[in-house]
Amino acid sequence: MLNVLLLQLEFRRWTRARRWSYGNGLGYAEALEAAGVQLTVFTTPWIPFVPSLLGRRHFDQVWVEACLQPLNLGVGWTTDFMDWLIQAAPVRLGMVNESLLYPPDDIADIPSLANFDQALSSAVSSLTHLCLVDEVDVPRLRRAGRLETLWSPACIPQRFICNRQF
Repeated sequence: MLNVLLLQLEFRRWTRARRWSYGNGLGYAEALEAAGVQLTVFTTPWIPFVPSLLGRRHFDQVWVEACLQPLNLGVGWTTDFMDWLIQAAPVRLGMVNESLLYPPDDIADIPSLANFDQALSSAVSSLTHLCLVDEVDVPRLRRAGRLETLWSPACIPQRFICNRQF
């Protein structure tokens, strides 16, 4: 059985959280469980404590939101955390659930959008794979050639999908 650590994004304040779908995060967790994966989950506030809580426990894979999570912690990922992540699993998937590049008018409205690409850059050294929701970001990051990169639409729990005709 595949053993996965999922480091799930959680916002501390509603003003940031309202733009991000918790259904997306639930979708990853539920899809992994439905696939028979042994799943361990921690949310963002626990990330600074995960290395001491799990110690040298080994996983087959770690899935982590790799753009907003470092920003949400306020200080990014520490070198100690990234070193721990590297020893925790041979496969480390960074999920990017936002576009990385935005036009100037969007950045003028929401200045933090300008930080997304840089936040991901700081996390890349501890990852082996990237899964991006914006298909425009995929070829650019593939050309950079540092990680296996793929596009995936947002993951939504099946119970939130209906087949009704409107």
